[in-house]
Amino acid sequence: MIAKREAAAKINNPENETATKNKSETVAEVKTKAAETEAAARPPKPRQPKLLLLQQKQPLPRAPTPLLLLAQAVQQLHRESSLLHHHRRRLRRSWLSDQRSTEVGAATSS
Repeated sequence: MIAKREAAAKINNPENETATKNKSETVAEVKTKAAETEAAARPPKPRQPKLLLLQQKQPLPRAPTPLLLLAQAVQQLHRESSLLHHHRRRLRRSWLSDQRSTEVGAATSS
């Protein structure tokens, strides 16, 4: 805080040539210097080992709940039904094309 007041006093002083030339740059420099001094005054945070941090972030494995099992079963059924629908359409298309080709073949032979 004291550093900020001193810097503000220097900037507001009309006799200071650098402050009158480029006040905005000086203000930014003063703010960064004040933040650096405040950060240096704080005690450093204790560091934890990375392994301990990784263990804290990973959730504990749980047994699947009945609702989760039901949701997974529904997803699987949906996947299978959409695949079956897709294959059924392909089979029907190929059957229809076979029917058309046999009709065309019967019409040309007669």
